Amino acid sequence: MSEKKSKLVPLIILFIFVLLGVGMFVSMLNEREAELDSVTANTLEGVAENIEDTAEISDNNLENNTDVDITTLNNTGEAMNINLDAALEERVLGNPDAPIKISEYSSFSCGHCGNFHQNVFAEFKAKWIDTEKAYLVFSDFPLNAPALHASLVGRCITNNDQYFDYVEEVYAKQQNWAFQSDHITPLKAIAVNYGIDSQKFDSCIENEELQAGLLDKVRAAQQQFNVNSTPSFVVNNAVTIAG
Repeated sequence: MSEKKSKLVPLIILFIFVLLGVGMFVSMLNEREAELDSVTANTLEGVAENIEDTAEISDNNLENNTDVDITTLNNTGEAMNINLDAALEERVLGNPDAPIKISEYSSFSCGHCGNFHQNVFAEFKAKWIDTEKAYLVFSDFPLNAPALHASLVGRCITNNDQYFDYVEEVYAKQQNWAFQSDHITPLKAIAVNYGIDSQKFDSCIENEELQAGLLDKVRAAQQQFNVNSTPSFVVNNAVTIAG
């Protein structure tokens, strides 16, 4: 690990902890004095239950949430063709050659995730992403049906800049759709701003292969990084910070 990288990694961990209001960041930074190369995913304790074996999946950060098994959603209708490779590729914000990789695991219906994006993300982006000290990989971690639908629609936006604009708008308007009995109608109103008309919207949320691809990513995050709550951040594929 380069000297620059070894210095930046503890700084970004500090910054995330300060922004998220976690009181234990000082002790963690002391533990990061050794090179982070010695920390691997194999040291993470515990593996979350496989999502397919869970009858009910709840977002503990979401008020008024109705639990739902997102693997049993109905998939009806004739879906339009969707480029799955493009839809499921990593969504990267910033310069991927930056020394620090931050993977954000987030649920669109998670209240704390919404708070992070509405009140913290702009400062975080200016300090770390825009200065090319780090880059962000946004990883969907849907924990209920509204979040899954928002993720599926987002994945149908293949333009990277538009995708991140969509992410921010979905969080900015979270109260308007995530907690409503009818979340589809307001989500459609957001999606149309990014070229997703009603027919394509329906095709995206009904595409079984796209759903399976997203859920595979959820399982991989659970198993490799012990991600089981949102938001969670994984720094350089080594250190997991649960928000």
